[in-house]
Amino acid sequence: MGANRLCKSNFLFGVVKIIYRQFKLFELHWFSEFLSNWINEAKILMFAFLDKIQQVADKKGLKRKDLAKLIGTSPSYITQLFRGDKLINFTTLARFNKALGVEFNISIVE
Repeated sequence: MGANRLCKSNFLFGVVKIIYRQFKLFELHWFSEFLSNWINEAKILMFAFLDKIQQVADKKGLKRKDLAKLIGTSPSYITQLFRGDKLINFTTLARFNKALGVEFNISIVE
């Protein structure tokens, strides 16, 4: 009788482990999806800024290498930003703001 209980106990423990793993996978998938959506939204905002920066740079005849020098960073970082490999931060936006003599305006649309 004791061995039978032990088998049932191990079986139930195994089932609980499987359910827990499935829940964790679902939870990780949900979080990963949430994070992915958040990062995509951030990239859309970033590309809106970078598009304006590129327009100003084009008008001034500046290449991305020139932009990097103006804001004190590497050309590879600028490339990573424009490819979407890295997310831009406010410090970098402020550097672009000053280096290009532009001003960014932000508005909220409801």
